[in-house]
Amino acid sequence: MLQSRSTFWLTNRYPTTVSSSQRFQIYHHDCEATINRTINMEMFASYLVYLLCALPN
Repeated sequence: MLQSRSTFWLTNRYPTTVSSSQRFQIYHHDCEATINRTINMEMFASYLVYLLCALPN
């Protein structure tokens, strides 16, 4: 069966397999909450540093 070029391009544009780094990981709720808290604290600290650097002396 022949495919048109546009159909071939659309169906073969993205790979159908997912690498292990892109797979959804299921973590325990406590572990996920701890990771989220850590990330949020690091982001808050970086925003605080950015804000302090932006303030005039």
